[in-house]
Amino acid sequence: MSLNIPFKGLLSIIVRNHFIFMNRELKHLNLTEGQVPYLMALSKKPGITQDDLAGMFYIDKGTIARSIQKLEDKELVQRVQDPVNRRRYKLSLTEKGEGIIPEILHAEKNGRIPSSRIFQVKKDLY
Repeated sequence: MSLNIPFKGLLSIIVRNHFIFMNRELKHLNLTEGQVPYLMALSKKPGITQDDLAGMFYIDKGTIARSIQKLEDKELVQRVQDPVNRRRYKLSLTEKGEGIIPEILHAEKNGRIPSSRIFQVKKDLY
């Protein structure tokens, strides 16, 4: 059976299904898959700014600001004024934010498709 799905289409299907899976897995944490990259970045690089995140993910500053505000409201992220430049804020995870990182990583691990299955899907499609 050959469906002749272009690579971009196949990639879109995989990403969409991953988002659905992660949203379901993280529902009890009141998180969405869209918030996870920010939390993971802050766990790896505490003290970065919203501008740093915007550049890292190629997302406009307004979108980052709204997302960080939601994470701050959930007490997962904190902003601390930069003593050198008082207009900038350094971001870091709160203790609560640090505490959910292992759960996110566990959900990610559970959502992985074994490579043998990926190759089978590819074989079925082409």
